[in-house]
Order: sequence, then structure tokens, then C-alpha cells
Amino acid sequence: MSYTIEDFARDHNITSEENAHAVAQLRQDMRLYELREACAIGMALELGNRIVRYKYPHGEQ
Repeated sequence: MSYTIEDFARDHNITSEENAHAVAQLRQDMRLYELREACAIGMALELGNRIVRYKYPHGEQ
């Protein structure tokens, strides 16, 4: 038998409302993290494009 989330909640007196709030907060934190990561990737790609345009201003490579 394994130790479940329900067992943990019961052992630590966590209500279903507290659990729901924590899950919602975790999901929000995950969305913000994913958004920051996507922005960082986009910024890196834009920087790479600018470097290429600077190095090859007339498009020759």
C-alpha cells in the first residue's frame, strides 16, 4: 500500500479547500514559469537574428 495525497492531507489536517487553493496556486505558478521560459527563448532567438543581421547586413552569408 502506498502513501497517498489524501493520507498526507489527513495526517497534516489539510482541508479540501486548502488543498484546492494550493493546487490553483501551483497551476498559476507553473503558467507563469512557462510564460517566462517562452519569453526567454523568444528573446534568445531575437538576439540571434539581430547578430546575424549585424554580421551580414546585406543578407550575404
